[in-house]
Amino acid sequence: MSKSLKVESRNKYTSGHNKILRREGALPAIIYGGNSDETLPISLDHKTILLSLKDGHRIFDLKIDNGQTEQVIVKEVQHHPVKNDTLLHIDFIKITNKTKITDKIVIEIINDDNCEAIKNGAIMHKLLNDIEVTFSPTDMPSNIQIDISKMELGQTIHLDEVVLPKGVILATAITADNNQGVVSLHAPKAAEDSNSEAIVESAEKETEEK
Repeated sequence: MSKSLKVESRNKYTSGHNKILRREGALPAIIYGGNSDETLPISLDHKTILLSLKDGHRIFDLKIDNGQTEQVIVKEVQHHPVKNDTLLHIDFIKITNKTKITDKIVIEIINDDNCEAIKNGAIMHKLLNDIEVTFSPTDMPSNIQIDISKMELGQTIHLDEVVLPKGVILATAITADNNQGVVSLHAPKAAEDSNSEAIVESAEKETEEK
């Protein structure tokens, strides 16, 4: 869902003018024209856009002071190198019906409390924190959920087994070389150590009998 923001067009682009904007609580920004080389320099309230980004918003309806409204998506945010809550500049891209976005989306593991293997002591290992996918702005997911309720001990779910939301595809085609594991279930370390000791003892016994 897009969020509406008021912005102002600007006709001064110097670093000196940008510093003045920042001192006044504004943030310099640029709107890039989706399928063209057109650009529109703007400024907007720093606090408002900072809070919006923290809330996870990336798509905006920018209401420009010239009466124009542009639906855009965040392309790049430049942060202050020292001040965590200070932005220096932001780039937007106009959204068109041909706009495609490639981004890393966080993975959310669900239904782990319904997994019998975990109930019986299996340990879950999350192998990836996010997945790089491609989507249109209207299909942008907030996360990618992976249901592990049916997973078994020793099982690993790989990228090619992940069920992606509608309109979302993997950014890179899966091959035998890049089919990474996403989440796996293993026995507790104590059980693994016990199994290892049993294997060693069995091997020693066989050696003694020879």
